[in-house]
Amino acid sequence: MRILDDEEIGMDLLGSRIQLISSVPGLVSEGKRVRAALERFKPQAMTIPLPREQLFALEKHVNATGEEDQKKTQKERDILEPDDERETRMDEDNGEGAQDVKNDADANVEKNAKVAKNDEDDGANEDDNYEDAEDDEDDEYDIDKDGDDDNYDDEDDESHDDIEDHCPSRYEEIYSRYLANFGEVKAPPTEYIEALDYCRKNAIPLIAIDMSEERYTLEYCSKISGRELVEHSIRIRKLKHRRYPADSPQKFALAWDRDITSIKGFERLEKAREKHMAEEIFRIIPRYKTMAVLLEVPRLEGVKDMLMAFEKGDLKPTKRSIKMKGKGKKTLRTVGE
Repeated sequence: MRILDDEEIGMDLLGSRIQLISSVPGLVSEGKRVRAALERFKPQAMTIPLPREQLFALEKHVNATGEEDQKKTQKERDILEPDDERETRMDEDNGEGAQDVKNDADANVEKNAKVAKNDEDDGANEDDNYEDAEDDEDDEYDIDKDGDDDNYDDEDDESHDDIEDHCPSRYEEIYSRYLANFGEVKAPPTEYIEALDYCRKNAIPLIAIDMSEERYTLEYCSKISGRELVEHSIRIRKLKHRRYPADSPQKFALAWDRDITSIKGFERLEKAREKHMAEEIFRIIPRYKTMAVLLEVPRLEGVKDMLMAFEKGDLKPTKRSIKMKGKGKKTLRTVGE
């Protein structure tokens, strides 16, 4: 394993070479950095930390805003999911273990509704127990320090409708305004657009590796309790005046993630995402000699550790139901076979 810097890790896996490239989604300057990393590495394939639904929405958004040539070739249109990849793509909702997650989710939803109702009245008291950071004005900043956010790009919200059909949550709004201290902020993330453009121009696959939206919803309901939902909604008041490291966007992203995942249910959810993405990488990598893996900064170490555990045999990837190419029935095989 080669650690090139805090943002890139090179490692050998199952006889192939992969480059883990981290990014801080939303920061415009990340687009150029990720593009430069791809130009140096020249991978045969690339993965992106999005579900397939959002990857196709990203392509639609790029096409609609004219950031890509409308006269792309059929080959370029098909690279998002190569034929063999498409035909062997797992059906997550029918996979082994999916029903268990659904059952857990159904049971938890009913329980959460009762817990949330009981906790709503006294939940505000938990504010007092939330730890404040040190008030070091030289090294840290407050979101309301200047009263405005010159770099926060919130104009022309209608242009985002193609990729995301809902308004940003309060968490997303606060995150974006903190992030604006490091430069211009824009949605969709420019590094995702650069990844799509690079893969099209070099005719290589761009593969979505995150959970499907439906699977993510099931995991969310099964792992997060009603009490934790109340705590999460209360914490937003503190985050508005929280102080974070101001020396780099990467340190800010890690600190922000620690605040969110300090609630155990949200930590379990992100661990499940890391495991899922690592399993997808482990399954895909034997097809290519080199592959670039784009990840959010907070998920980099977790995915790397999972991949190493899979290769050493310390941890086994989940068995899932996969439709095999050329066969009408579904068979079970271990991810990565």
